[in-house]
Amino acid sequence: LILERDKIIIQNREVYLNEISLIKILNYDYYGKFSPPSKGSFEASLSRGIDNEFEIKLYTGEIIKSFFSQFNRNDMSTAKKHLFYYYLNQKILFFDLARILDKSSDWQIEILKSELNLFREELIQS
Repeated sequence: LILERDKIIIQNREVYLNEISLIKILNYDYYGKFSPPSKGSFEASLSRGIDNEFEIKLYTGEIIKSFFSQFNRNDMSTAKKHLFYYYLNQKILFFDLARILDKSSDWQIEILKSELNLFREELIQS
């Protein structure tokens, strides 16, 4: 899985932004995350961080999915500029962007909005 400004490479396939209607990312899992014991077991375990999902819905109706791993809880923040660009091009919903970047409190949401506005201005000026 490779995120670029105008395309995403997923499962060895280049998908250009103008082909994409919606991007969904579920990134709750990360290496070492505590997993409660399962029914019938008294031992908790630590996650391997591989239960994250990246989904692209194309305008054709096709859905492309891929699983990915995260070592740290906030690994997706390293792709923040790409995610901002996808949001500004209406490929990610704001609520999903906030969740992906682990922004949940009111003040975190306000900071995220400010960052998006600054990013938008930078794009206009470039």
